[in-house]
Amino acid sequence: MKIQNKKVMWLQLALAGVILLALAGGVTSYVLNKQNKEYIVQSQAAIAAQEQYITSVFDRIESNLAKIREKESMIQQKFPQPDDLSSLGPEERIQSEIDFIEFLLEENDSLIASLNDQIKEKDSRLGRYASTVKDLKSKVEAYQVEVEQLIAQKDALQRDLDENVKAKDRLTARVDTLGRTVTEKSMVIKTQQQLIAEKDSAMSTAYYVVGTYKSLRDKSVIEKEGGVLGINRVIELVSNPDEKQFHQIDTREVMQIPVNAKRWELVTGQDPSSYDIQYNDDLAQYITITDPQKFWEKSKYLVIVVRDNENGELAASR
Repeated sequence: MKIQNKKVMWLQLALAGVILLALAGGVTSYVLNKQNKEYIVQSQAAIAAQEQYITSVFDRIESNLAKIREKESMIQQKFPQPDDLSSLGPEERIQSEIDFIEFLLEENDSLIASLNDQIKEKDSRLGRYASTVKDLKSKVEAYQVEVEQLIAQKDALQRDLDENVKAKDRLTARVDTLGRTVTEKSMVIKTQQQLIAEKDSAMSTAYYVVGTYKSLRDKSVIEKEGGVLGINRVIELVSNPDEKQFHQIDTREVMQIPVNAKRWELVTGQDPSSYDIQYNDDLAQYITITDPQKFWEKSKYLVIVVRDNENGELAASR
C-alpha cells in the first residue's frame, strides 16, 4: 500500500512538472513572439523612416536643381525681370547668382554624400536609388562646369566693361575738350560777326534832313562860306554836324527821300547820275536813289534845302 502511494505521488509530481514545462514553454513562446513582432514593427518603422529621409533628400536635391536652372536662365537672359537684387550692377548681380548656384551645388554634394552613406548601410532593397544618385551627381558636375564657364565669361565681360569705361572716359574728356574749343571758337565767331555787323551797319548808315535855309542854319546844320563882301558865298554842311538833327536811315533799305517842294537844292552835292526826281505836276515829291553806292560815296549826309515861299532862300541864292 505504501509502495502504491509512492507511485501515485511520483506520477503527480511528474504531471506537475510536465504542466510546468508546458506553461514555461508557452510563456517563452509568447514572449519571443511578442519580441519578434516588436522587432518587425521597429524594423519596418526604421525602413519607412529611411525611405522617407531618402525621398526628402531627393526632393531637396531636385528643388536645388530647379533653383539652379532658374538662376542659370536669369544669367543667360541678363536679368530681364526685376528682383531683390535690382539695386546691384549687372556684374554684381551675375556674381551673386553664381555664388548662390555654388552654394546649392555644395549643398547637393553634401546631400548626395549623405544619401550614399545611407544606401551603403542598408540592404539591397535601396539599391534601386543608386542609379538616380549617379544621375544627380552627373547633373551637379555638369552644372559646376557651366558655373565655371559663367565665371570665366563674367571675368571676360568685366575686362571688356573696364576697357569700355576707360574708352568712355577718354572719349568724354575729348568731347569736353572739343566742346570747350567749339565754345571758344563760337564766341570768337560771334564777336567777329558782331564786329562785322557793326561795321556793316556803320557803313550802311546815312543821315538826311530836309528844311529851309533858315531852319537848317538855326540848327547848325549848314552855313555860308566864301565870297567877297557877301557876294558869291555858298551854303555848305558844317563840320561835325549833330546827327540828332538828321533822320538816320539804312542805305541798303531806304531808296526814296521825301522832298515835297517846288524849289529845292542838294547842299551836299550827291552825284546827279545816281538819283531821279519824282514829280507830281511842278511839285518834287521825292528823290529816288538809283545807285546807292555812288549816291553816298562822297558823304553820308544828305541836306536838301527847300523854299517854302517865293521869298525863301535856296542854296543857289547869292
